[in-house]
Amino acid sequence: MTTRPNTAEAPGDTAIDRRITFHDETKVMEVDFSAFHFDGPAIVTRVYDRLESRIAASGQDLWFFLVNLNACQILPEAWVRHAHRGKRLNLAASLGTARFAAGSETEQEIRLRAQSGGFRPNIRNTRTEALALIEELRAEFLHR
Repeated sequence: MTTRPNTAEAPGDTAIDRRITFHDETKVMEVDFSAFHFDGPAIVTRVYDRLESRIAASGQDLWFFLVNLNACQILPEAWVRHAHRGKRLNLAASLGTARFAAGSETEQEIRLRAQSGGFRPNIRNTRTEALALIEELRAEFLHR
């Protein structure tokens, strides 16, 4: 699948909504950023505004986040906004986050930023491994 920059036309709500799935029975919000191209702060803002809106409309304040980053590209000019908005969303609405991306540049960048930023990247190679991590996070949450 070829990725194309999002600068020509920012995706609308419908396009973003197709990438967001709520699994009510497990309290998991799944976000599919596979083959998505964050080419600047504006697209980051657009996507995170929509995520926040969808969470507010879900009727639940807190979710486990499952994030597919396979072939996702986050250009340098988008990283600061992406990191800021991701952290803000996690603090506001996440019970725990598991990401998956096998061997991607985004995975490597997240691991580097986690080391310098002092947070756990919670990134796995596959969706199955990420779901297993969510079960671990759920167990930790229930034993608090």
